This record gives sequence, C-alpha cells and structure tokens, in this order.
Amino acid sequence: VIGGMYVAMLNQPMHFFDDSQIYLSSNHKIDKEFALIMINSSTSYKPQDVMTNFWTVGMNNHLIHSLFPNISSIHYPVLYGIVLSELKENQVQVKTYQSWKSLLFSHYTYLKKLGC
Repeated sequence: VIGGMYVAMLNQPMHFFDDSQIYLSSNHKIDKEFALIMINSSTSYKPQDVMTNFWTVGMNNHLIHSLFPNISSIHYPVLYGIVLSELKENQVQVKTYQSWKSLLFSHYTYLKKLGC
C-alpha cells in the first residue's frame, strides 16, 4: 500500500498539472505529433538534480521518460539539458517545477478546476 501511494504521488502530478493538455477526439484520432503530445501533457521537477533523479528512479524527469522510455534513468539529467536546449531553439514551451511541493500544489489546483 505504501509503495503504491509513493508511486501514485510521484506519477499522477506529472500528467495532471495547471497547464497540462489532454487530447480527446471524437473519432479516436489525434492529429498532433507524439513528441508534442508528451511535451504538453508531461512535466518534470528538479530535472537536473542527480540525487532527486536517484531517489525517484527518474520519475522527477517524467518528460524525458515519456520521450525516451527505453533509456536508463541515470541519463535523464543530461538528456533533459539537451532536449531543453532543442525545445528552446524551436520555441516550444516546457513546464518545469522547481520542487515536488510546487508540482503537487499545481496538481491539486488542476484537480480543483476539474471539480474533483
């Protein structure tokens, strides 16, 4: 039970935060690229902090996990820097939080907007 709560508290806020976008379609087809969907519906907190990455097994860097699911989480902090520079160069916005607490607050704010 404790392990499940730990995973849920790390994972759920990564997809449901203030600026997250959920893509729904009546014909079950989404006309956006996979990478853009992941960028708009995933986030990270303290993405280049090696110790946070270690203790959360890379879940703090969920954006990179979503884009590169087969890459070991040990590489996520470096990959984040590379991906972030490419996204900035292409003027793509990325939502990143400086702490788990700020992400959790954003998550609860989003749930409140949904009426939960």
